[in-house]
Amino acid sequence: SLMQACNAILLAIYTVEVILRFYVYRWDFWHSLWNVVDFAIVLTGFADLFLVQWGVNAASIPNSKVLKIFRMLRLARAVRFLKMFPSLQGIIRGFACAMQAMGWGIAAIM
Repeated sequence: SLMQACNAILLAIYTVEVILRFYVYRWDFWHSLWNVVDFAIVLTGFADLFLVQWGVNAASIPNSKVLKIFRMLRLARAVRFLKMFPSLQGIIRGFACAMQAMGWGIAAIM
């Protein structure tokens, strides 16, 4: 499917990025928490890719929620990226506050 193809392409990009960072930093690569998180994300991405290719249902695997948590860590990469653009960070913060207000509004209506 299109989603699986996009996931494979992004995984390839992240893999190249991690390999290049490891090549540049050598063993200092492991001293940065972000590098370790990125490495874990790539590893779990490959695990997820192989599970999908083999047709394994993730619900049948014990502790498959751990894979989902690591997939959510991909969002941490985006948050780290936002630090480089303060104006975009402000827009995202405003959107998050608006979503929170909408949630409270829906809760009040119910």
